[in-house]
Amino acid sequence: MHVRSSPLLVLYFIKQVQAPAARQEKWRAAALTACVNECGRNEFQCGDGKCISSSWVCDGSAECKDGSDESLETCRSVSCKPGDFSCGGRINRCIPASWRCDSKSDCENGSDEQDCPPRACADDQFQCRSGKCITLDFLCDEEHDCEDGDDELHCPVPTCSPLMFQCNNSFCIPQLWACDEDPDCPDGSDEWPQTCGPRADTPSPCPPLQFHCGSGECIHQRWRCDGSPDCRDRSDEAGCVVATCRPDEFQCDDGTCVHGSRQCDREFDCKDMSDEAGDASHHATVIGAGLRAPDGLAVDWVHGNIYWTDSQLGSISVADGAGSKRKTLIREPGAKPRAIVVDPLHGFMYWTDWGASAKIAKSGLNGADNFALVTEGIEWPNGITLDLPSQRLYWVDSRLHALSSVDVDGGNRRTVLTDPHALAHPFAVTVFEDTVFWTDVDNEAIFSANRLTGTEVKTVAENLFSPEDLVLYHALKQPAGENWCAGGNGGCGYLCLPAPRVSRRSPRYTCACADGERLAPDGRPRGNSWGRAGPRRPGAAPARGPGPRPPTADGIGGFQRGPGSPEPHAGEGTTRMPRLPRTPGLPLRRLLG
Repeated sequence: MHVRSSPLLVLYFIKQVQAPAARQEKWRAAALTACVNECGRNEFQCGDGKCISSSWVCDGSAECKDGSDESLETCRSVSCKPGDFSCGGRINRCIPASWRCDSKSDCENGSDEQDCPPRACADDQFQCRSGKCITLDFLCDEEHDCEDGDDELHCPVPTCSPLMFQCNNSFCIPQLWACDEDPDCPDGSDEWPQTCGPRADTPSPCPPLQFHCGSGECIHQRWRCDGSPDCRDRSDEAGCVVATCRPDEFQCDDGTCVHGSRQCDREFDCKDMSDEAGDASHHATVIGAGLRAPDGLAVDWVHGNIYWTDSQLGSISVADGAGSKRKTLIREPGAKPRAIVVDPLHGFMYWTDWGASAKIAKSGLNGADNFALVTEGIEWPNGITLDLPSQRLYWVDSRLHALSSVDVDGGNRRTVLTDPHALAHPFAVTVFEDTVFWTDVDNEAIFSANRLTGTEVKTVAENLFSPEDLVLYHALKQPAGENWCAGGNGGCGYLCLPAPRVSRRSPRYTCACADGERLAPDGRPRGNSWGRAGPRRPGAAPARGPGPRPPTADGIGGFQRGPGSPEPHAGEGTTRMPRLPRTPGLPLRRLLG
């Protein structure tokens, strides 16, 4: 027998089959959910049925996709397990009991840090008012480590070093920065009127980039705190911060630092050249033979050559800095040259001669164009120096007790000072700016005076034993110049010597051979000896300054008596000889090393 289906069942079947796909998915999910077991006792069931650990509920981070583990309804009803702390409040978060009263809020409402018993800190700790413990190293270190900053309260006032300025808030800055019209203290107290006094309304009398000395004069701003007093009252060196060099550095006399490997390397790295001054352990013999009575010594700081006089040989010689190449430039019978000074910027040298014909003489640094500048009114000339900026020579005469000066071309001679006491027996002299300094072996002292007027005679140092020489180092006294011999020794096979700059067409240098040798005819430069900077055409006369004279056979200028020089007188050598120093003359090896 056939049973006919009910129309209701057929319609239901058709409707179910034709139901939309979205609804089918919903029914399927509902069916699957009904089949999933409930979450465990230590689990929380998210809104989508996912189970998570109960410890993750209301911990401030949602693990359920729908965020139901962090919802307000869930967190209000959460119960913490034994051993946990319940934050309570809007979100009853559960935290480990060890987080309670640890000086860090973990509950949203801060209840875990409320009503905490006083906490005891270790002996090497400081307890903040909040109960937090910090190490004692953080106490009074000018940084707040407690929340309320009480680790920086009641701290002792810091003490600045004598070379530092203490700000009103106890901060320390270099003394040099105070009252420079540029606030450096955090509170600006380094520029307060009560610190610096009233500011003068009148502008500084000095131009920009110059320092106004307390004694009134103006000097270059760079000379401020350079380790060498330039103001008469030494105010440019007052209140300066002394530089501190690293253990591997050498400190120059002006306070600057250079690497230790640059000391005594035969190159000047300090502006004051003190890195090559060295001590006895660095000295070496440069010239140790062929000397009789070396008196004067001068260093060509541009080309690195040394020049010296020998009063017994009556000669002036030159050698390279190592002493390996040397040459006698000038030799005259009866001459007794003493002090010598060089000008490598213009290629000249100047010296005193207290021999049979006392004079101040001049020649090129290669020995060319030798002639006398001063031959009258001169008796026992000793020290000589050159003021480069004014191109003027200064010398002392121990018999006339005089300090005199003359232009480098022999004109405008004048007597600066005559004083039988301060110039009893002057020996060495040097000049810097408007001041001239000299040694005196009778007074056993060093004196100074104004080089222009001869006034303001002062005793600089006294109680010295036979002070015979005086050297003043400063960047202005040894300015930089171009070394024309630097490239391959100028093409010279032996010595490359600066030539006198007589005119714009003068050669920059000449080559020279050792004593007894001549330049090869086919050598470089040619047999006429002039360097590549200024070659002569065949047959041309050599460039020369005042006092013409023929060149010697080796191409280097010989000696010629200057105009008006008297002939030596027989027997005059002993009567005109200056008083000898009290100590035996030092050999050149001692002077150089």
